[in-house]
Amino acid sequence: AALLAPCCTPLGTSASATIRVCTGSGCLSKCRGAFHPRSSLERLQHTEDGPAAPTVDIEEAFCMNQCKRGPNMRILRHGRVVTFEDGAIMNETERRRKSFQNVRNDERVALVWELTRGVVEGTLVGTEAGPASKLTDILPGA
Repeated sequence: AALLAPCCTPLGTSASATIRVCTGSGCLSKCRGAFHPRSSLERLQHTEDGPAAPTVDIEEAFCMNQCKRGPNMRILRHGRVVTFEDGAIMNETERRRKSFQNVRNDERVALVWELTRGVVEGTLVGTEAGPASKLTDILPGA
C-alpha cells in the first residue's frame, strides 16, 4: 500500500514545495510588535540551507481574501494546494479555505514550515485540494 498521497514524492527525489504567505496590510495589521510572517519563514529557510535541506520556496501574496483570519499561509506542491485531513493539524475552516490562518507568531510559522518539510521529505501525507491557479490570491505582478 502506498504511504504517500498523490502530492507527495518519496525521499531521494528532487522534491520541492512553496509556502505562499499573505503580506497584505489586513493580515499584517494583526501581527504584534516586529513580527512578520515572511521574515520568520526566511529565517527558518536560511538555517536549513545546505545540500540535504528540502527545497521549500517562499512566495508572497498581497491578499488571500481571508483578512479577518490573517495572516494566512498556503502550502503548494507541483501547482496544487496541499491540505491536511487531521483536525489537529488543520481545522475544518482552514481545510475549506485551503490555508493556515492566524499565523501570528514564530511558533505557528514553524508549524507550517515543518509540515511543508514533511510533505517534501515524504514523511507526512497531505491531500491535494485543487490547483493553485483556481485560487483568488492576489500575487505581485498580477
